[in-house]
Amino acid sequence: MKTNRFRLIVSMLVIAILSIISLYAITEGQEYKKQIAPGIVPGNKDFINKDIKREMTPICAELSFKSTSPLPSTSTYADYKYQIEINGGYPPVIIYPESIYTSTSDREYAYDNPNGFPIGLTMSKSGLITGQAFYAHNYNFTVVAKDSCPSGPQKIKKTFGLNVNPKP
Repeated sequence: MKTNRFRLIVSMLVIAILSIISLYAITEGQEYKKQIAPGIVPGNKDFINKDIKREMTPICAELSFKSTSPLPSTSTYADYKYQIEINGGYPPVIIYPESIYTSTSDREYAYDNPNGFPIGLTMSKSGLITGQAFYAHNYNFTVVAKDSCPSGPQKIKKTFGLNVNPKP
């Protein structure tokens, strides 16, 4: 009698422990397969296996600009190279000036705005500014950064200054 009671108690403890502990295995596409240990189901002595698919929504770090204004100055027709840097966000992050007038290729933007982005410079989608500014001027332009956060893209703007001096 005591042996049967002991077996019953041990069996119930094992079933309770296995029911509490769920094993998670990562599958493709951030889905999880949940296997539930055998439990007590009236009329069913088989294992209970259930697939539960759950989308994992990543937490996206707040997007912000690391680069400060003004940017390093340059002279007309001098080679210029500067990387706009950002913090946070969810990749890929696209960085571009707000006043785009023409796309010169799949990767670059060119601009025609004397009070905006300097003519002669281009900016890649990663925020790399390169080229030679054609006109001396104290430019101010707004740069936009947009990430790819699955819970909703973040978009930020910041105005940068860039002084282009006449060629010495």
